[in-house]
Amino acid sequence: MSKLSKLFADPQRFFHDAALNAQARLQLASLTSSREAEFRERVQRLGGAARFSDALQETLRGTAQLFITPSETGWDELNCFSHEVAWVLYFALLVAEKRGGRLMVTARRRTSDVARRDVSSVAGKLRAVSDFELVLALRDGVEEVVRVWVWERRDAEGIFYARGNNAFAKRLPFEDFHRLHDPLTGRVDLHQLHRKAIDSECTFDVDFVYTWVNHADPTWRALISQHRDMSEVDWDRYHAADELKYSLRSVHQHAPWARNIYVVTNCARPPWLAEHPKIRWVMHEEVFPDTDYLPTFNSHAIEACLMRIEGLAEHFVYMNDDVFLGTPASKADFFSPNGASVSYLEPYGMVFGERSDEHPDYLNAALNGKKLIEDTFDVSPTMLHGHVPHALKRSVLFEMEERFSDAFHRTRGARFRTPDDVSIVSFFYHHYAFQTRHAVRAPSSNSVLIRPSNSADAFVDLLSGRRRRFFCINDGGDSSSDTSFAARSSEFLERYYRDGAPWEL
Repeated sequence: MSKLSKLFADPQRFFHDAALNAQARLQLASLTSSREAEFRERVQRLGGAARFSDALQETLRGTAQLFITPSETGWDELNCFSHEVAWVLYFALLVAEKRGGRLMVTARRRTSDVARRDVSSVAGKLRAVSDFELVLALRDGVEEVVRVWVWERRDAEGIFYARGNNAFAKRLPFEDFHRLHDPLTGRVDLHQLHRKAIDSECTFDVDFVYTWVNHADPTWRALISQHRDMSEVDWDRYHAADELKYSLRSVHQHAPWARNIYVVTNCARPPWLAEHPKIRWVMHEEVFPDTDYLPTFNSHAIEACLMRIEGLAEHFVYMNDDVFLGTPASKADFFSPNGASVSYLEPYGMVFGERSDEHPDYLNAALNGKKLIEDTFDVSPTMLHGHVPHALKRSVLFEMEERFSDAFHRTRGARFRTPDDVSIVSFFYHHYAFQTRHAVRAPSSNSVLIRPSNSADAFVDLLSGRRRRFFCINDGGDSSSDTSFAARSSEFLERYYRDGAPWEL
């Protein structure tokens, strides 16, 4: 909205904001000139915290009216009052300078760099928005993105007003704010406004599950050589290049609320993975109902047994090791608050026609699931699930196993993929759960599928700050022998997920 439009739309607010902007500019100029040394000492002392948001919180505490609220992502969210936006920008800039990076601000889908001379003018623009993102950009990529929510102080009404869609309270009376505000930590726990957990939050436990194979494991190689000529093995399907390490880092960094992480495999632990209470190593023998099915080299068969993991939560997220969380995620990205799973289906139809030896095996497995849905619900599913995490419910999978026992038995019994397989969790589940009201469909996944053909541009986009909720560095097309693709992928992952997880040696 232009200044002239804002003046005609709401003259009172226009002059109120203009006065606040002028006051903030004078205050910022006065204090920064007189207390520059103090502020820089504070940043030097506190700005080296492990995370950008931590450093910013610690640096701003007691200086600006910034407060912190718990978030469903597991990371605290920052909130500030509209007349204090300049302070937030100023200290964020000092922290960025200390770390040798640059500060960028994203608001209303526009991203711009912030310099010292720009703080007041950028702050004036941000006071009109509901929220914005502070991006600390280093030479080797984006370190962290911090979302800041903007509130107004309305003295005449005695309230703080949330410009964004705050599920806890749009209008927070002064007395409630002061009652809930902890001046030592800066936290304001809005949960305390309500007797129970609010119904827009997912309060249940969620686990993560991986399936993993290591083509270089000597025991595994001995097993597969007993059942298939090694010259006929599709190595793209089994190749491991430490993607698991970085995918696990993405969960640690972006989904700290995950309860347990299970890795289902028939290989030894990689040398970088230590024993850790959050990581559960699960061998195939522990989940397959019949050991006559083993050994297996068929991911469809393994996926048909995931719900049999002992101790697994009712709600779990299934990840391939080439799938990564690219931004902070909440449980609500995978499940609705009423417990339904969220399916990220491709927006176009790909599943039609008859099963054929000419089709890729994933399409035949989807076509077999399509027929089961058609025979059961009298509708035809057409969309594949994206190359993103799969949100699943354990009880629904057990229900499917009981109802379609032949399909489960046939799929589990196939040592390698066959045209008779059903892709239980990657296609069949999502359409069955939707028809039985156990799943909802997400409008968009905001994801990218990275292959050798587009990897150079995709890696540059991600490192330059183009955020994706999920991304997949996909094998296929003889990628296992593409050394340049492997090198680019390895370099990108180490730069994008630099900080190790607590389970790494």
